[in-house]
This record gives sequence, structure tokens and C-alpha cells, in this order.
Amino acid sequence: MSGEIDGKTESGTPEANFTLSNNFAVVMGDERFYRLFGEKTLYTFNMLIHPKDRQDFESFMESEDVAAYAVVRCMTANDSYRWFMLEKNNEQVKSEQMTNIHLKDICLVSARFGLYMDRIRKYRAVMNMIQDKMFEYNHHTGIFTIYCYVNNRSEIIEKDDLKAWEERMMRLGFIDEKQQAAFRQLCDNIQAGSESFATTLRTTLMSKGERMDVLRFRGQTIYNGEERVLTIGLITEQGNRMTGTDILLDSAVVNQDSATGVLNKKTVTDEATAAINLANVAGCDHSMYLMVWDIDDFKQVNDTYGHYFGDEVIKHLATELNRAVANRGLVGRIGGDEFLVLLKEANGEDTLRSLLKAVRKKLKVDLAQEKPDYEFSASIGISQYGKDGTDYETLFKIADGALYIAKEKGKDRFIVYDKEKHGHLLTEDGYCHKKTAGVDFMRPIDKVELSTNLMLKVFNGGMDVAEEVLMELMDKMNIHGMTIYKAPSMECRKTLGHYEKEPGTQLCLSEEKYLARFDEHHIHVINNTASIAVEYPQVYEHFKQNNIGSALQFSCMLNGQLWAVFEFDIFGANRRKWCQDDISAIYSVVKAIADVYKKFYEQK
Repeated sequence: MSGEIDGKTESGTPEANFTLSNNFAVVMGDERFYRLFGEKTLYTFNMLIHPKDRQDFESFMESEDVAAYAVVRCMTANDSYRWFMLEKNNEQVKSEQMTNIHLKDICLVSARFGLYMDRIRKYRAVMNMIQDKMFEYNHHTGIFTIYCYVNNRSEIIEKDDLKAWEERMMRLGFIDEKQQAAFRQLCDNIQAGSESFATTLRTTLMSKGERMDVLRFRGQTIYNGEERVLTIGLITEQGNRMTGTDILLDSAVVNQDSATGVLNKKTVTDEATAAINLANVAGCDHSMYLMVWDIDDFKQVNDTYGHYFGDEVIKHLATELNRAVANRGLVGRIGGDEFLVLLKEANGEDTLRSLLKAVRKKLKVDLAQEKPDYEFSASIGISQYGKDGTDYETLFKIADGALYIAKEKGKDRFIVYDKEKHGHLLTEDGYCHKKTAGVDFMRPIDKVELSTNLMLKVFNGGMDVAEEVLMELMDKMNIHGMTIYKAPSMECRKTLGHYEKEPGTQLCLSEEKYLARFDEHHIHVINNTASIAVEYPQVYEHFKQNNIGSALQFSCMLNGQLWAVFEFDIFGANRRKWCQDDISAIYSVVKAIADVYKKFYEQK
């Protein structure tokens, strides 16, 4: 076993949720799961189980027992084994059996139990000093309770089914007629498990009709993984300080977007501005990111599937963002299909990437259940507090500019703004200069023109200009390295760009099994090089040694035989998800070079 007893492990994650297909491939997981296992989620999960525990794991997966569980060692992101307890439930998705698994780190859960008991005693003492009343709603039982603490014990004031309590308060006339809509909305927020809400009411419910009070309800929801468990909150009596004519309602109706339940544009903007200003005064111990989310081709979603499904897509995204961010930040809707997220507490970019991966994967799977031919995608622009700016307006403009780059690069991706890579996004007057943003930023029409001009250059200049053309292609499309492997030995014959270790011979590139990965146009797209680590460790070792995050390979044929493989590489952690415009432009130039070589070969 590994991992510190006090919970200060590489992830500090005691629990996580994920879903496996029937061949043990990871279908999706929550943010904690991806943070815990990192790139190892690209392996089939049984390969992460300790060899001595693998049989127990496979028996656990095969078991039809509803209450099946297993205790096994799993390899985590830092290449160490840790003990976990796995609990599962099966579900049928289309024609495929999938298994949802809840994972608990045994060491962390055990160690934290003692800490939790100490905290419970401390919190009871604190609550004993609070004069406000408290409420909670149990999402499993539907029971709503109002209580307070006296002598370290809870005293129940109200306890009933939430809907029954709501109707009783209305029937007895405890809710002022003008306040009934706000009261109904409060109960709906409690039952729906809204992430956070605040409502102020003029009511006699605390005094059972004897005294009119102004009560402020503030609440939030507690989750166990993705499941809502409790909605809890405080009821502050303000009746002695406010009169009926002075009441200013700041209820959820005012603060929230009515269609999704997240904050509306004004509220999320105001609260994000306040949080950033507070960080300027008090300091910020964690990385803080501002994100602008935009659903890709949303008009087409409405046109193809109807506005009802379009609304469902928006609601799903709002719900998942709210669940993932929880009390670490703010989520608000700022346009029809556009959302703003301020992640106030993140342990660097790894946390950010895990969150984005978990949300996007879950939405792809969930929405495909409703419309099998629809694949959800969103583009996201991200700025970082401190590095990119220290005021809301600057951070928003940079995030919005990064979103524009994500859209133009092919959508379905996120761009974390990097000044060195993307250039200046703001003009001297502070406005977002989208049209020229980024040294690697090109509109689709630019790529078409570029590939056309380079093809003409090859056809006119022949093989003498091939290297010059490839270098210009790499420079204009921000490709870091290029290698040509020559058949049949697949020895590296040419490299352009700076490789830490010179690529050698990759014989497996000519194997029938590997060539089957290429499509009908002889193109192999590798958005994440770790995806081939298990099947082709030699190729992956080359990628790893040269810090290659993504690659694009083209197999060139001559007289029906494999002649060479052209490989284009992106170095560093910020790997590229190749869009169709990238692939088409590079393919056109490589094919032109192959055609010229074929003509040159035939003349010889």
C-alpha cells in the first residue's frame, strides 16, 4: 500500500465514481477519478489492478450479486499501488452492458473517519452558539426539518414531508399572499437540490401565525459523488430590523436563471467581480480560472432535434457544471447557450483539466442516451487570475478571445490562454482583438489557401523544394516536429524540428495490425499519444522520450506498396486535438509530395 495516512496523497481523493464497458474500458468518470488515475484511464481498467488481485476483480465484475464489492490494489497516476474498495451496479446502455463503480480509498477513508468525529463534536459546539434556525431536506426520504441547537442537542421545530409542509403553511395562511410565488420557488429549490440559493420572505410560519417576521433562507446542497444527499441551510430572523415597506427580496427568482437554476448573468457577473476583487485584497492561495463555455452548433441542435431537446442540452450542461464546481466557485448563464464559470479553488491546471474532462465525457454519454446520433460538444475559453489579469473585465475578455480560438480550431476543445502561444488578445484600448489572436491561430480559409499554394509550389519545383514546403507548412500551422519513416525497414530518414532524442526505426509502423489503424485515406489521427501505450509500447516510448502529446501520421503508397509514413508531432502537455481543417491541409500537401515522388520514381 502507498499513500499518506493523513490524506495528503498525490490526489487526496478518498472516493470517486466511474463507468466501465464490458471489456473493462473506461467510458467516463467524475473529476476525482481522472485526478486519481491521470493518463492511466486510457488503459483498460483491469490492467491497473495488481496482478495478485486481478482474479478477484474479474470475479467481482462477473458477479450478478447486487451488493457485490471487492477490495483490490490499483495503480494510480504516480505509478504506485493503493488499496481500494469497489462497489458496483450494472446498467444496460443500448445493447451494451455497462458497470457503474464507486471507489473508496481504504486508507484515507479510515484515517478521515477519526477526523470527522472530532469535527462533528466541534460543529455541534459551534451550532449551539448560533441563534439562527437551521433546516435540512433529505433527498432520500423527502423529509424536511427545521431545528435549532440547545445544550448541544437538536430541538425539532418542524418535521414533515416537504410538499406536505409547503401545502400546510399555505393552507394555514402563514405565507403572505404577495410572497406565495417566492415561497413556492424556495420549496422548489430545496426539493431540486439547487447548489446555492437565498430567499427573503415576510411570513408568520415561525410564530405559527402570531407574529409577522422577515425570514431570510440561505441554503446549499451536499453531494455523495454525483448523488444529492442533503439540502441544508440557515433561517435568519430579520423581523425586528425591517418593516414591510423596506423589504427588498433577493430570492432565487431574482438571482437565478429561471430555465436552468444556475445564477443569472447579472448575479454571476457581480459575484465573480466581487470574488476577484476580494482576491486582490486578501490574496489567493489557489489557482483561479475564469471560463466561458459555449455549446457547439447549438442552432443546428435546435433545427435538427427541436427546441425541447435543445433546452434539455442546456439544462444538462448547467446541472453538470453546478455539480462539478459545487462550492469551489460560481456557475452562471450569460447567454442562450453560453455559461460563465469561475473556479476559485483549483490545485493548478491538472485539477482544471480533470474537471473539464469529467463534465464533457458525462454529457456526451448522458445526452447520447436521449438522442443516439447526437454527440455533445462545447468550446471553452479560459483565463487565469494573476497570470492573465487581476480584474474581471480583462479576464473575461481574454477567456472570450480564447473561446474564439477554440471555435476556429475545430470546436469541441478548451483553450487555456497562453500569451507566448496565442499572442496578444487585447488591443491597446483593452478590446479583444480576436481576428489576429495567436501565432498558431488561423481561420479555415487560411489553411485552404496555404495548402493550395504549397501544393502548387511542389508541383512546380519538384522534390528539390519538398523540404522547404514541409518547413513552411510546419511554421504556418504551428507543428513542432516532422519525421519520415521509409519502408520496408521503417528507419527514420528525415526529421524537421527539435527532437530530444532522434527517432529511430519503428518497424511496427509497417505491420498489418498497425496499418489497420489508418482510415481509407491512409490517415491515422492520434489526439493523445498515451492511447497507444499498451498495444505499441515502442512507438509510445518514442513519443514519451520526445514529450510528444499528439501526432498525425500519413501512410504513402507507391504502386500498391507502402512507401513511407509521414508523422507530424506536437510537443508538450498542451496536445492538439486535430480538427478536420488541420488534417485536410496537411494531407493535401503530403499527397502532393507523394505524387511528385511517384512521378520522379517512374522517370528513373
